[in-house]
Amino acid sequence: MANIFQSWLGDGQNQKISGNQISEMLGSDKISEFASQLGLSEDKAIGGLQDAMPKMIDNASSGGSLLDSIGGIEGAFNLASKFFGK
Repeated sequence: MANIFQSWLGDGQNQKISGNQISEMLGSDKISEFASQLGLSEDKAIGGLQDAMPKMIDNASSGGSLLDSIGGIEGAFNLASKFFGK
């Protein structure tokens, strides 16, 4: 998946991520919780993440460093902990 993430960080075309890759990366429990909070089926939640994740990361990293835009390594850890509810 490194090639996929690298494409999102660059300014070129974003590679697609599969639903299975989303599930593996986030875990089925987080997908289920996310879907439940939004009132969606898990399939629709995964589909939404497939569309949104590349765009969010691409926009956050365009023309600069994603780490800089979120406050460095500490910001990355804070963002991850908020996303995963820890």
